[in-house]
Amino acid sequence: ATGRKDWRTPFLVVSAPTMVVALLMLLTTEDPPRGASEAALHSLHKEGGAYQEVVGWSKVRQLLRSPSNILIIAQGLPGCLPWGMILTFMNDYLAQDKGLGIRAATMVLIA
Repeated sequence: ATGRKDWRTPFLVVSAPTMVVALLMLLTTEDPPRGASEAALHSLHKEGGAYQEVVGWSKVRQLLRSPSNILIIAQGLPGCLPWGMILTFMNDYLAQDKGLGIRAATMVLIA
């Protein structure tokens, strides 16, 4: 299908400038050294050293021992699934099963 109602057109319109900007950024910018903005590591970087710590499973286990982190994860996980379902499938449900037009169903979700 071609023309105004082709579903691929918005993806091309957004992706083309994004790829140009990504290439421009790749060619004109440089990543700062890891940890360079951390006040505690300024002396290490001044001496020519580099921050080498890598987060591994032992560090993850240590973080999961904190009740605060467990609480944050426990309250966040159940909230992700319903919002994902609502934003993904509600528009189709309202348009196909409840007879709303696609624009009206989208407006229900946006409003």
